[in-house]
Amino acid sequence: MSSKVYALVTLFYPDEKIVENIKILASQVDCVILSDNTPCSDNQNIFAEIQNCVYIANRENFGLSKAFNVALKSRQFDDEDFIFFFDQDSRICEGYAETLIRNFEEIDSNHEIGCVGPQYVDTNSAKIIAPRKIEVLSASCYTVSSMITSGLLTKYSVLKKIGFWNEEVFLDMADWDICWRMKKTGFKIVLCNAMTLTHTLGKGVKKIGKFNLRINHPVREYYQLRDSIKIFWRRYVPVKYKIRFLLMWFPMPLVYICFLPNRLLRMKYIFWGFLDGIKRKNDSFEKLHGEG
Repeated sequence: MSSKVYALVTLFYPDEKIVENIKILASQVDCVILSDNTPCSDNQNIFAEIQNCVYIANRENFGLSKAFNVALKSRQFDDEDFIFFFDQDSRICEGYAETLIRNFEEIDSNHEIGCVGPQYVDTNSAKIIAPRKIEVLSASCYTVSSMITSGLLTKYSVLKKIGFWNEEVFLDMADWDICWRMKKTGFKIVLCNAMTLTHTLGKGVKKIGKFNLRINHPVREYYQLRDSIKIFWRRYVPVKYKIRFLLMWFPMPLVYICFLPNRLLRMKYIFWGFLDGIKRKNDSFEKLHGEG
């Protein structure tokens, strides 16, 4: 049986602007599966005209990892099926899926590949973001320590082997977590610079001297703190990232509060992030604390 190609997309308050992104995806894969985390809402009508598209209304904010797992449980996949993961804001160019699949198959013939992904352009800074090379595998592909979730390509068999997405990780660190678990299992994480994805990181950048500080909604700091505390002791987390987590816990909250807007709101989210991380909470902030 020949393998099929799926694109799994998480949604959160989608609107008509997202539809074009999904249409482009649908034109390059066999099926798009949308997992919608919008609380108390069904947005199926927005995507009704897209033929090869399956919509799932979760009706609450499950977070990134659980939303992807819901989509993965929604049908029977074959081990050799290719699966792309995307955020709703990411837009792919012509030939994106074909190029990454071809590179995956070529490299997988000699190496055990966990996932392949693109370099990407951050729309806020207009810069191409490409992680540091570890091992060159071909003219356009090399191994990296991790990559962003959106645009990532893997096989269903790989996901089965690592236990799918880690639902303890709600949002921002889901990409790091899944890549680290793939590496622990013996798979390589591969970046293909022959393909570029347009992606938005945060709401902008604030320049502080020679440094650029990414501006996120304050609730993102809550999830970053909470999730980093929960996975800190996992053996698969690299030591340099554990050091990064320690910096995230202590000096960085002070920097955010001093230099970014909504100081009082950030203080609240930072406080709850520490507390809920220690308590190993997994639900959304809205569900735990009645607001968002």
